[in-house]
Amino acid sequence: MAADKICCVSGCTKSREDGYVTKPKRTQISTKINVLKKKLKSMNIENEKYSKMLKKAMNLSENTTFLKAIKSFTSIATIFTMLQFRECGKHKMGR
Repeated sequence: MAADKICCVSGCTKSREDGYVTKPKRTQISTKINVLKKKLKSMNIENEKYSKMLKKAMNLSENTTFLKAIKSFTSIATIFTMLQFRECGKHKMGR
């Protein structure tokens, strides 16, 4: 009966049904935790990046001087200006 209670080589008497987690299972869980931490960090960085971009766009769209200038542009000049705004946000090697 006592042999049923031994759960590992070290001879502890905790049964596997009592919530004992084996070492391979712990490494799997810790690996998954590390992967999720990395994913969470990258998502937070991406969230901050898009928040900054949105804030800049809102400031620009509410700027009365910019709105007056856009209204006076021709359609081609407006398209060119919008293309320039899109390209200036990209990295040097991404253009």
